[in-house]
Amino acid sequence: MKLFVLFLFGLCQLASYLLFCRGFFPTKVLLTPDEIEQFKTDPPKGYVKPAAQFDRVVVMVIDALRSDFMFSNNSYMTNVHDLLNSNYGFGFTAYSNPPTVTLPRLKGLTTGSTPNFIDAVLNIAEDDTSSTLGDQDSWIKQMFLSDWKINMFGDDTWLKLFPDYFAKTDGTASFYVSDFTHVDNNVTRHLDYELSAQGQKEWDCMILHYLGLDHIGHKGGPLSSNMPGKQQEMDKIIKRVFDSLKQDENTLFVVLGDHGMNEVGNHGGSSAGETSAALSIFSPKFKSLGIETNNGVNAPIAWNPDYEFFSKIDQIDLIPTLSSMLGLSVPINNLGAFIENFLPLYSEKDQINILIENALQLKVLLDKSNGEVNKLEDLVDVSNKSELLSFIKETKETLSKTSSDYNYTDIHYGI
Repeated sequence: MKLFVLFLFGLCQLASYLLFCRGFFPTKVLLTPDEIEQFKTDPPKGYVKPAAQFDRVVVMVIDALRSDFMFSNNSYMTNVHDLLNSNYGFGFTAYSNPPTVTLPRLKGLTTGSTPNFIDAVLNIAEDDTSSTLGDQDSWIKQMFLSDWKINMFGDDTWLKLFPDYFAKTDGTASFYVSDFTHVDNNVTRHLDYELSAQGQKEWDCMILHYLGLDHIGHKGGPLSSNMPGKQQEMDKIIKRVFDSLKQDENTLFVVLGDHGMNEVGNHGGSSAGETSAALSIFSPKFKSLGIETNNGVNAPIAWNPDYEFFSKIDQIDLIPTLSSMLGLSVPINNLGAFIENFLPLYSEKDQINILIENALQLKVLLDKSNGEVNKLEDLVDVSNKSELLSFIKETKETLSKTSSDYNYTDIHYGI
C-alpha cells in the first residue's frame, strides 16, 4: 500500500512538472526547409529582389552595452556621438527579449527568432553542444552558403553556436568576470592586420565581441569607476574601425549590445535596463546620399529612466534589415520587421520590393500557424507601402505573441 501511495505521489509530481513546462515553454511557430515548400506562395507579379546595398559588414558586439552607455549625457562615447550627429550613422534603442543573457540573445540576433528560457540554462553549460545553430537558418548560415569569408574574434559563444562557419577565429571564454582588460585586448590585437589593406581582402564579414564592459558591470555595477575608461576604449575602437572603412561605401558597420544591465550590473531578466540595448549602424553612404539619419536629434541625449534614446525598435528587426541590405535571404524563422529608417537607401519601387520580401517571409510562418496557405496579394495591397508596413507589423506581433504567450493557468496548476 505504501509503495502504491509513493507511486501515486511520483506520478502526480511528474504530471505537475509537465504541466508547468507546458505553460512556461510556449510552442513556437518554426519552419523546417521542407515546410517552406509546403506553405510558401509565389511572389506578386512584378516583384524583383532588390540589389544589395552593401557587400561587406563588420558586426561589433559590446556585451551588456545598455542604451544610455552609448547615447545619453552620461556616456563617454563621444566619437560615436560625432558620427551620429554627422549623418554617418543611425542610433536605436533595441529591445532585447528576455532572457537577457548572451547565448539566447545571439540566437535572436542571428536567426530573428525569440529565445526560450532553456537557452539561459545552456548559456552557462560550457561543454553544451545542443545549442548549436549549425542546422538552423541565420544570416551567418546565409553568408556561408554564399561563400562569404567570416572572421570572428571574441566571446566563444559564437563558436558554440556556429562551429563550422568561420574562416578565422580567436575565441575568448566569457566567465572570468574579474578580467576587464585581457579579454578585450585579445580581440583588439587582431585589428592591426584585419583592417590593413591585405587583411581586408581576407574577409567579407568580421565579428568582434567585446566582454570587458559586461564584466565591469557584474563586478562593480553600471556606475563603477572602471566604466568611463571602458566606454572610452570601446569608443576609440569604433572610430578606428570606421576610419579604416570610411573610403568604402559598400561596407556596413554595426555596433550593438546583446542586452543591457540592471542597476546593480547584472542581467537575465526583463527590467528596462536589461532589455534596452544600444544599436548603431554606420556607413559613409548615408551621408553621401544626404539621408537625415536621426531626424535632427543629436547625441548625447538627456538620460531617462526608461533608457529610450533615438528610435526604439525590437532587436530582432536587425535581422531582415541586415539580410536585405547585404543581399542575403532573410532567415526562414525570422520574426523581425525591416527597419523603416533604411528604406531611403532604395528607389520607390525597390522599397515596395523590400517590404514584399519581408512580408512573404513572415506570411509563411503565419500560414503554418493558421494551417492554411494564402497569397500575399489576397491579404494586403502589395502596391501600397503603408499597408505593407502595417501587415508586417501586425503579423510580427501575432507571431511574437505565440512565441512568448505563457499559459499562466498551466503554470499555476503545475505549481
